[in-house]
Amino acid sequence: MECFKNYIQDEIENLISTGKISSVEELNKVIGEEKFDITNPQYFTGNPESDLVLVHLIPKRNINDFNKPFEFDNFEEYYNYYKKFGKNKYGSLSNGTHKSPFDKKQVRFLKELNILPFTGDEMEDLEISIDEKLQLQLIPYGTTNFNYKEIPEDTIDLYIEKVLKGVLAYERKYILFCGVVFRDSGYLNNYIVNKSIFRERLLKKDGTPTKNKYEFINIKIKYKDQLINAAILPHYGIQGAPIDEYGKFVYSNYGKY
Repeated sequence: MECFKNYIQDEIENLISTGKISSVEELNKVIGEEKFDITNPQYFTGNPESDLVLVHLIPKRNINDFNKPFEFDNFEEYYNYYKKFGKNKYGSLSNGTHKSPFDKKQVRFLKELNILPFTGDEMEDLEISIDEKLQLQLIPYGTTNFNYKEIPEDTIDLYIEKVLKGVLAYERKYILFCGVVFRDSGYLNNYIVNKSIFRERLLKKDGTPTKNKYEFINIKIKYKDQLINAAILPHYGIQGAPIDEYGKFVYSNYGKY
């Protein structure tokens, strides 16, 4: 994890010393507009050593929150805050006002993987769902909207490699790339050496099957001299999806080819 941590530290120290991240400025120049916020990035949340890793595309951010002053005095303060992001939002360090319907849905999904130490207490489980897994952002700079076709492949590869270094720093039981973009963009194509696609209808709350089929893709990734099992979850977070059943779907088929 040291390579990944060093990458974060370099950018945060650049931000502290200059008030902006120079690599974000360069990325915005490649796109031709101020697509990404040059301050307050979010590279990860949770436990860097977790058995469970979820990779998301970007942190969403309202345009009114762009370019605000950095909230931390030094790198360690920043890093430790995001390691305990769940505690800061839902636990003993919170003020009890944070609400996120997505986080509640995520708990329902993660419970079906049978890997995190959930207790049954809603607030504790929300904290656990964030702090006991590792969530990585492929592009860690806040944005209001993003079209994957706007960034050249060689630029994306730089971010893929940084994330993979973080993922491969420890043994993992689950490595999940969340969102349809990881299927449709081809971001991972240069690293995938095998894959298997599963599609099926899931059960709704009333016990009837869904109209549409949901998809789950096992992938084997080769990075340098390592081969790892991972998966793409195109329908993770889709509105209206029976998220509990999607979790069971993933649990039953992860690692199968």
